[in-house]
Amino acid sequence: MELEQKIDSLADNVIALAGQTEKRAKNAEQLAVQAQRVLDSSSNRLDGSAERIRQEAVEAVRSGLEQSVGKFTERLETTGRWLLETVREVEGRQQKSAKDLRKLVWASVAVFALTGLLCFGTVIYLIQAVRTENKQIEWMADINKAVQDGKLVQCSEDGGVCVKIGKKTVRLDR
Repeated sequence: MELEQKIDSLADNVIALAGQTEKRAKNAEQLAVQAQRVLDSSSNRLDGSAERIRQEAVEAVRSGLEQSVGKFTERLETTGRWLLETVREVEGRQQKSAKDLRKLVWASVAVFALTGLLCFGTVIYLIQAVRTENKQIEWMADINKAVQDGKLVQCSEDGGVCVKIGKKTVRLDR
């Protein structure tokens, strides 16, 4: 009996061990289910955290971009205003330069015209002076010829000018 008892005891132990193994398997299964739930929950929280992190990152990038774009826009507007002011100033200078150039051109035209008139007047004066001088030279030549021909003589009484007409002398300066 002893063997039977041992076998029964061994069978009881095997049954108890099987029961314990079954409990452990159920426990392991429950733990696996719980672990799966925890993993699913953690995964959901991770997904939520990842989504939240992604959204925060997107927000941070958007905010940084808005600030950068805002600063760039301000600089662009400032540069645009500066360029407009510079263009206006250059246009003003160009208009003033154009006015000054027109004045200079008109002054040059006036000086040219005056110079031309002065030259023309000088030429006319010189022509008149030459004509007058030529007439005087011709007159002097006529007088000299008359003196050479003996038709114009000095009066004997007081040194006046006399003309000889034929044999008669006529005084001219009285």
